[in-house]
Amino acid sequence: MEVNRHDQESVKCVVVGDAGTGKSRLVCARAYGHTYSKKQLAARHVPTVFAIDEYRNNRIVQERSNCMVDGVAVKLLIWDTFGDHDKDRRYAYENANAVILCYSTHSRQSYDNCRNKWKPEIRKYCPNVPLVLNATQVDLRYAEQDEVWKSINELNIGIRGHFSNSLNADELLLPEDGRQLAKEIDAAGYYETSMINNYGVNQLFENAVRMALVQRRKLRFWNSQLRQVLKPQAQKPYLLPKRSLPNVSAETSTYWSDIKSTVGNPDYADIQFIVRGTVIYAHNIILCAAWPRFHDLVKAVGIINKYNRTDSDQISLENTITGLKFLYYKKNCQQNSYIRKNLSADHIVFTVDQRITLRAFWKMLEYLYSCQLEKNLERDLLIELHIAADILSLDGLQVILANLADGKPYKNAVITDDARQKFIARMKMLYTSDHFQASIAPDATFEAGDTIIPVNRVLVTCRCDVLAAMFSGSFLESGEQHAKLPGICKDTLLSFLEYLYTDECELKSDFALEVLVLANQFCLSRLVSICESFMAEELREIDNDYDLRNWAVNKNVIHLLRIAEMHNAFNLHACCVAYISNNYLEIQRQHSKFFRESIDYLTQKKIEEERWPPSWYSAELQMYEKEYGKRNQDIDKQSVKKRRQKRRLFNVRH
Repeated sequence: MEVNRHDQESVKCVVVGDAGTGKSRLVCARAYGHTYSKKQLAARHVPTVFAIDEYRNNRIVQERSNCMVDGVAVKLLIWDTFGDHDKDRRYAYENANAVILCYSTHSRQSYDNCRNKWKPEIRKYCPNVPLVLNATQVDLRYAEQDEVWKSINELNIGIRGHFSNSLNADELLLPEDGRQLAKEIDAAGYYETSMINNYGVNQLFENAVRMALVQRRKLRFWNSQLRQVLKPQAQKPYLLPKRSLPNVSAETSTYWSDIKSTVGNPDYADIQFIVRGTVIYAHNIILCAAWPRFHDLVKAVGIINKYNRTDSDQISLENTITGLKFLYYKKNCQQNSYIRKNLSADHIVFTVDQRITLRAFWKMLEYLYSCQLEKNLERDLLIELHIAADILSLDGLQVILANLADGKPYKNAVITDDARQKFIARMKMLYTSDHFQASIAPDATFEAGDTIIPVNRVLVTCRCDVLAAMFSGSFLESGEQHAKLPGICKDTLLSFLEYLYTDECELKSDFALEVLVLANQFCLSRLVSICESFMAEELREIDNDYDLRNWAVNKNVIHLLRIAEMHNAFNLHACCVAYISNNYLEIQRQHSKFFRESIDYLTQKKIEEERWPPSWYSAELQMYEKEYGKRNQDIDKQSVKKRRQKRRLFNVRH
């Protein structure tokens, strides 16, 4: 059984307020030392009350109830109550030394009830007891900027009893509202708490004890230990860390569907397959990337390399791949202007083995173009495909067909991923090899400054609708097969083409913004998102490292925000807004004029609403520093007074 010290002061503190304001969690946080996660706090409110018997039955509660306040040993007994207005709390108020009245910062009703309901009841039973006003759940002021709270709110689950409705920033109660209410109800102090990190919990009860002891000192003025009790301390305002910049991810790729859409398309085709008398068009660069043996053959015989051409109009070549016979035409279809415009002047004709059916060869081409084969194919087609793959030595296709035959299509996912990675790697090799000229016969050029870069129209047009219109419509580029891109540097154009050819883009800080602008001009939303992701990551790194931020960087972010808005980079625009909001005071101090002139009114308003720290926090911090300085002066005066009293005591003459 616990034995109290003879000099220990017992303080009974009663906690009241509406249901759902977090009274019981507040009491448990102080009595047990509990901490709560956001998910725990998100549970639907169930009315509970902390049992006073815990002070006799629970060792942890007993130990934590004993505390020291300004050198005074205190036994703190906290009484929890039900928040329903019709409950009888007369017994709880009996012999109370302090009353803590709670309201939620997200509940205007609980705020109004403090004035209309709770103050009359408290003064009825405890007319001379110190009243402390407590604003709970202050973390909800930042809920709109917190991803966890936002996701919980979207699920529309009841959070702490009052979150069943969606969050509304206009309903949040700020510290100035709490201070105004404290004046109206004659509260001795105003404090705020949050269960996220137990902010203000110990400070609330410690100052409630101070108020009770100061009140007790009026009746027991001879008690020496009560004389050293200080006035209640000011509370530093609650501030969450900076919010993280939004995560920006690239859009879903359409690369393989774009490539597959060119199967059998005669536009820009430079290959013809004759399958049982039927002509099927294909494209050399895609087959070279998908079929290594085919690429090796093309390089070996020198069919495409312009330096190895012969002067004859038709050349028969020895077949090096079983099942195919090759013919080379130097001149083709000059009598047809459409074909001359959309087919390469030099192209290859392949005669396919008669054992390969038309539908099997078409399906095989679809596999080569997409590195993927459908799961649900007819049995007869599977047999025909197996024959074609065996004749043409397509090992990857043979493995996929074997898995389908064995009823194990799930194994093909790994094979497809591996084949696509190899396809991209070979395409990148072709892209960086002698500017495409060594083996794959480009049929158009891009001009950037003094640099002319050859390209393959089949790839750039299937990947970009704007380029498709330029090269096929009534534009100048369609006749000349040449496109000028003024104001674009070589590195920017190469990164742009790398994306078209490989669906990847190696960016650098020097020209990432130029690539974004070019991508927007050509309506490539995925490339825009890739650039956004790259620059957002750089912004996040700068935002998290104070040493990386400087005068020039902050000005560049304002400039970047303007460019992002002009070029439909909405995700990057959001990141810039978040960055400026996080560093609002610093940027205002450095570039206030440029900020006002460069950013439109609505964006400025949004930044000011989301600024860190909020304007109300700055005002509260100034008030706290003023109160804290005044308290330190009082402590210094009290210390000087004690020293003088001691000197007078020792200087007394006997």
